[in-house]
Amino acid sequence: MVTRLSAEAELLAFDHVPDDSGVQVPAGGVELGETPAEAASRECREETGRTGFGAPLYLGSVVWINAEHQKREMRHFFRLASPPGLPGTWDHRADEQLFRFRWVPLSNPKLDWNFDAFLPTGVIQ
Repeated sequence: MVTRLSAEAELLAFDHVPDDSGVQVPAGGVELGETPAEAASRECREETGRTGFGAPLYLGSVVWINAEHQKREMRHFFRLASPPGLPGTWDHRADEQLFRFRWVPLSNPKLDWNFDAFLPTGVIQ
């Protein structure tokens, strides 16, 4: 998750356009030879099209049941600080998908896929 402080703590979220796969945060899988922290940084760069994020701060891991694919997955969560000057909204195209980014209140981000449940308290310092 990417966070920033403005008037309040905010979380970077996106929508896939035009499909309706819900409000999400940059995320993805760990590639062969990569650590979870390296994967978090890479996925953030790839999905946002931006660079300059802070070093990943490990927040924790959970086992998640992927009902769609009927398997258990280990999910790792990291906080990356927003680089200075990141705009309030932008679009980025990657892997034939359009990501529409915006900042949402960390206190109530309204993420889909039940990802709100994984947001820890006190991630902004």
